[in-house]
Amino acid sequence: MGIPTRLQTIRQHSINSSATFTIAGGAANGCDSLVTLDLTISNSVSGTDTQTACGSYTWIDGNTYTASNNTATFTIVGGATNGCDSLVTLDLTINNSYRYHRCSGSM
Repeated sequence: MGIPTRLQTIRQHSINSSATFTIAGGAANGCDSLVTLDLTISNSVSGTDTQTACGSYTWIDGNTYTASNNTATFTIVGGATNGCDSLVTLDLTINNSYRYHRCSGSM
């Protein structure tokens, strides 16, 4: 059984932190049903992953980047401590190796 049309109507109105709605004759026994909404909206969390690499870098999205990038994003579903999604933005600087340029961590 899906959500009754009357409840769908509630969702179309502005959302309050609590609301009560009576569905006349909505119970299985024909009595009225009283529906109470207790709503808490938690915000998503976002952050920036700043990285520097030589030549290329493979990020959490599985892509290997060979050029600097500050627009890639990745959503970690349910990754925030409040259970909401986390949105991570990559801030990547790629240093290309040249004959006389030594990247950090290279031999």
